[in-house]
Amino acid sequence: MTKYEQCPDCQAKIKTVPAGISKRTGKSYDEFQVCSNCEWKPPREQKFYPREKEGIKAEYVKEAQERKADQINEAQKRKEDSIAKFNAFNAAIELVKIPSWKGLTPEEKNEILSEVWELQDKIYQKHILGF
Repeated sequence: MTKYEQCPDCQAKIKTVPAGISKRTGKSYDEFQVCSNCEWKPPREQKFYPREKEGIKAEYVKEAQERKADQINEAQKRKEDSIAKFNAFNAAIELVKIPSWKGLTPEEKNEILSEVWELQDKIYQKHILGF
């Protein structure tokens, strides 16, 4: 740590505050310098991970990024899948719409609904999944 004797702003004496524990937060802090007049503080020196731990941090960050990317890809796939099924269902309904739905018996309506679901599956499998 660079030790300052005089404040570069006001030329007052720099005092050194010893390391200790903050009364306000209860957290420990390192020794630091501050101007006795204007509260100026020298810039903090950057702390780096020790060389033997740099790889561990980079590996952890990389793994976390890969997990997040996988989660995003899975969510996107589920979303696309849901949209595709919805569109296939709508397409199947459009193909089997008939104007005389009100005059059909319950058995005929169930038969048409079964055909709609079957068509939905066929449309989805052929055009979305490529089967």
